[in-house]
Amino acid sequence: MAISDPYSSVNPNNGFCSKTYIYHSLRPPYPLPSQSSPFSVTGFIFSLLQTTVTPTASLIDATTRRRILHSDLQLLVRNLSFSLRQPPLSLSHGDCAFVISPNSSHLPILYLSLFSIGVVVSPSNPVSSVQEISRQIELSKPVVAFATVESIQKLLEAGSSNPVVLIGSSEFESMMRDGQSNGGDLKLKFGSMIRRRFCIPRGLRGRTGKVKGVKLTHRNLISAIAGAVSGRQTTLSREVYLCTVPYFHIYGFTLCLRMVAFGVSIVSIAKFDLRLMLRSIEEFSVSHLAVAPPVVVALVDGNNDDLVEGSNWSSLETVSSGPYENTKIGSVGRLVSHCEAKIINPETGVGLAPGNPGELWIRGPFVMKGYVDDKEVTDTTVDSNGWLKTSDLCYFDNEGFLFVVRNYSFQTLSGTLLVNGVPPVELEHILHLHPDIIEAALHIKTKMATSDSPSSINLQNGFCSKTRIYHSLRPPSPLPPLSSPFSITDFIFSHLQTTVTPIASFIDATTRRRILYSDLQLLVRNLSVSLRQPPLSLSHGDCAFVISPNSSLLPILYLSLLSIGVAVSPSNPVSSVLEVSRQIRLCKPAVAFATAESAQKLLEVGFTNPVVMIGSNEFESMMRDEPNGGRPKTEVSQSDTAAILYSSGTTGKIKGVKLTHRNLISMIAGAIDGRRARLSPAVYLSTVPLFHIYGFGLLLRLVAFGESMVSMRRFDLRLMLRSIEEFSVTNLAVAPPVVVALVDGKNGDLVDGINWKSIESVLCGGAPLTAYGMTETTGGVSRVVGPYESTIVGTVGRLIAHCEAKIVDPNTGVGYVDDEEVMDTMVESDGWLRTGDLCYFDNEGFLFVVDRLKELIKYRGYQVPPAELEHILHLHPDITEAAVIPYPDEEAGEVPMGFVVRRRGTTIDEAQVAPYKKLRRVRFVNSIPKNAPGKVLRKELIKLALSDLTSKL
Repeated sequence: MAISDPYSSVNPNNGFCSKTYIYHSLRPPYPLPSQSSPFSVTGFIFSLLQTTVTPTASLIDATTRRRILHSDLQLLVRNLSFSLRQPPLSLSHGDCAFVISPNSSHLPILYLSLFSIGVVVSPSNPVSSVQEISRQIELSKPVVAFATVESIQKLLEAGSSNPVVLIGSSEFESMMRDGQSNGGDLKLKFGSMIRRRFCIPRGLRGRTGKVKGVKLTHRNLISAIAGAVSGRQTTLSREVYLCTVPYFHIYGFTLCLRMVAFGVSIVSIAKFDLRLMLRSIEEFSVSHLAVAPPVVVALVDGNNDDLVEGSNWSSLETVSSGPYENTKIGSVGRLVSHCEAKIINPETGVGLAPGNPGELWIRGPFVMKGYVDDKEVTDTTVDSNGWLKTSDLCYFDNEGFLFVVRNYSFQTLSGTLLVNGVPPVELEHILHLHPDIIEAALHIKTKMATSDSPSSINLQNGFCSKTRIYHSLRPPSPLPPLSSPFSITDFIFSHLQTTVTPIASFIDATTRRRILYSDLQLLVRNLSVSLRQPPLSLSHGDCAFVISPNSSLLPILYLSLLSIGVAVSPSNPVSSVLEVSRQIRLCKPAVAFATAESAQKLLEVGFTNPVVMIGSNEFESMMRDEPNGGRPKTEVSQSDTAAILYSSGTTGKIKGVKLTHRNLISMIAGAIDGRRARLSPAVYLSTVPLFHIYGFGLLLRLVAFGESMVSMRRFDLRLMLRSIEEFSVTNLAVAPPVVVALVDGKNGDLVDGINWKSIESVLCGGAPLTAYGMTETTGGVSRVVGPYESTIVGTVGRLIAHCEAKIVDPNTGVGYVDDEEVMDTMVESDGWLRTGDLCYFDNEGFLFVVDRLKELIKYRGYQVPPAELEHILHLHPDITEAAVIPYPDEEAGEVPMGFVVRRRGTTIDEAQVAPYKKLRRVRFVNSIPKNAPGKVLRKELIKLALSDLTSKL
């Protein structure tokens, strides 16, 4: 330990000095050049490279397979550095160069050349937005930019007027290959390199404000490389590193420089591609794989087993993920050489001993010079003694291992809250760009972190003992400001642009017709303009009634209507004339969209407004032909009604549920935030109806994800199974009756006779199974996520983000269309929705549904849940379906009556069934009546039971 304190005060096990409260590195110091010596990081690397390089070491491009030998590297750097100082660029010491490019074998040469002449390097993420690039250019003030063909457009849109050199162009190659060096000394005094705050490792990311430019000196980089060289083990074998991490990020940037200093081969991948990575490991005999954590997840993901197991891994020695060691579970490792640290009590400013969490301060030759053009933030972050205040809550254990306690996804020590890692000030900056906004401030409300005292909330289940409210254990998902005019269509398309794949499409399972997502926005734009023009002339605030089975045209229709502020009111095409009449009376549509089969019902109910036939030549023309007048300019408020969906009406009359654009945006945002990254495009097969909240929400989510959707007009087991194979379906969305059909023995030959290899998951909703929700809650408010939650038998999952819940003793303890009485009984003045479901939470925050309160059977004063009896009946091997209802009884008040469907070929009778939980009556039927989502229609069974009673009387 190189320390100034007497050894007697430093604990050799953890490096903690009891006098100064400073933690010292336990690693031996490594040699650094004198700080007064003029020495660039390029000069330092080349001084090491001369002793380490092997004849075959090279920079390799994984895609093009191009190799640049390390033995040619110094000549190429010398040529390029000389050319950079000549006209027309005429770069000089102290200038800055902006580099926006994916990984390539040219980048190490460019970086080293710029460093060697004292030019500051400012690398940027090529997928940054124009606004982010504009901010970065504003900070770094470059005199030149180096870009690729794909990224140059963003420079132009950001207003960059300086020269731009295309990396890999003939001009660039000529500068690198044909430059004439004057033989001058490349050793210059320390310049500095600018790194943006957004691309610094997790511990220093820009989480407390807008993007900041972090200045790193040549000394900082030399220290990082010297430490790596000092700790490197000598090897006799040829080393080849494959780098999937980006060179604009501090991890990839310093890794690239270290590998050049080591004189080992580097294989670069421009953009992560699992197949390309695995092929490269074999082709180039890769010995070390440098990846980010998502790549590790991809490698162990069962969906990729065939790819991963089919590769030859014999050359691979190590896989490194992230810039830190991890030798103890939960730890980010020990301090590197030349590093000192403190753990400071944020309230008192006093240093803390091992085992006590506080704010981490660090000091050493790698600490940044400061922030670009932001002295105030620099002074508050780095004090006069060189201590960098990280704002991370950490502690050291008794062996000197560092542990990070709190992540910025929730709250920093300074109290700044974030939405999914986005700082409020950055969102406020975006709001200030709006021409009609003078001032803006963002308040982020997260119940788990702020509204209740942390000490009163159980972190295992989210229950607050003071308010008796259950809070979501999931992190909040980002939502646009409520005041921003933003339709659900706008929100979906803002995500679709970054997620869509060339082959993603809507597919009709029956006709096999495909509509590509790449055409979606044009089709929606065309149709939305046509809808606003005569003869329909729809306007903001109108309602459209849609009565149609599933179709690949419905997503286009829905998104078009929603984009112009017209409320969508979809109906079940098999609804009775009386039900359709009530729905039309509730939603008061200005137009209807129907199929040839369902249009007759509109005539029978006396609908007199225009009717458009979905799929007709007229409809296709509205969708395909670009109309005159351009795109409509409709401002849609998030509080506007987006959809009117109809509750299932299993125990009462049909109700029209109003859902706003904000409701739908919140649902989609939560789905996007919880979505796992994929290496191959997903294909969903949806057997659930798009008029139901389950299918309606699934449709919107899949468009936002840019994932293919196969639609079935109506459920057909043979068609479903054929489609799984034909379209390589990865995810199957079904209602509970489909699950019953899949496990029904009579369908065994059909089910076993297809290839299920492509299927990754089966999603089931509509009745409590793997999620819980209502039309009134815009779909699911609790769901099962991940392998562990899937092991909890009987649960419908944990609360989604932004959701609170109460369990209220029923004895003490947005709305409906034209039904204020129901609205007042269902939704309280402070926003609590009464679900009418009997439920409970366990000690881990998992929700369990017992039954509907209205369906409880009052037997001799006791409440008997029908669902519990139905569950017991379903355990009987000779019963395929069962439903239990209350049956009038003079003595007991009500008794449980069971409706049972026998398994084909069995002779089970009432005597064998009745003993189960004391069923008092049993009736055998051929089927149990259900609605489209799979809920049992108990009111129909009650009518049937009472009709028998009346006939006997």
